[in-house]
Amino acid sequence: MSHRRKTIAIIRGGKDDYSRSMRNGANIIISLSRYQDLIEVIDVVLDERGNWFERGIPSDAHKVFSKADFYIDLTSNKNEDYHALAQRLEVKPIFKDNHISTPDRVNSRRILNQIGFSVPKYILIRDLQSLKAGLEEAWNRFQTPLVVKETKHEFNHKSTITYSFLEAFDKAKEILKEGREVLLEEHVDGRYVSVAAIPNYRGENIYIPTPAEIINHQGDRIVRDKIIKEKYLIDHVCNKRCLIHAEENLKKEIRKTVEEIYKTFLFENQALVDLAIIEKKVSGEKKGHKHDYTIKVLDIHTSPNIFEDSRLDFILKSSGIDIGKFILDKMDKIEEEELIY
Repeated sequence: MSHRRKTIAIIRGGKDDYSRSMRNGANIIISLSRYQDLIEVIDVVLDERGNWFERGIPSDAHKVFSKADFYIDLTSNKNEDYHALAQRLEVKPIFKDNHISTPDRVNSRRILNQIGFSVPKYILIRDLQSLKAGLEEAWNRFQTPLVVKETKHEFNHKSTITYSFLEAFDKAKEILKEGREVLLEEHVDGRYVSVAAIPNYRGENIYIPTPAEIINHQGDRIVRDKIIKEKYLIDHVCNKRCLIHAEENLKKEIRKTVEEIYKTFLFENQALVDLAIIEKKVSGEKKGHKHDYTIKVLDIHTSPNIFEDSRLDFILKSSGIDIGKFILDKMDKIEEEELIY
């Protein structure tokens, strides 16, 4: 990176996902504070009415972008006037908008099926009137436990493992009452891992750090007891164990799967892919037992959390990358590309 100190505006808050955006922003600001000799941070908060505050003082987009070289927008805002203003003032976004804005789980599953990936079986429930009949069908087809998910990747409701008809009904009803659609999904037994995919990083077109193992209720007894009590499945902070002892063929298969998914959805930013690794032992002729694996794609997250100890944060740290360094590297890449062109 050049020796001139750069200025980056961290924009957080907004109308939707306010608390999530604030926490993501706080983690980035803390991480960047380690590099004060290289970068100056402008902490910008947008309230629910769109008012701008810089370090708690009323401000506006023009004042902020007049001082900034780069910006990260952590709000859910898309195609706002201030994005166009930043472009006119040549203030560069660290993370571009993905071509596809977080596809909902139904559409992503349809696309994955079309390109030959295995996904969990599910039934879509659109309204309260169809809940009872849909739940009865899911209960008969998938048996227990049954997973209840929102169709969209919202963080108000975590994916939930349910063990009774009433429990599944109540959870789905809670989501439907908020005007959201629900997936009733089969529970897949297996080893759950979350895999990060980062474009144009560390000399690779798609850099894939060591996958992190997601807590599964069949894992460690203490973890299992906790997970059953909370009934969380996915969107849970990983349990600090990495998939580092996997067989080489499995590592290659995971990488191939994630790369294909990333290229299919044309993402431009970092993403997370959640996988279930289903292992089968098969008898070999000479070497006793060998392992055979089936991979199911559970979820795709195109705007993963970067809270302290979130899965993405943990995965990056496991590869020796903190969020602050990650952002500095992205800034370097942007400046290199500008010099080339």
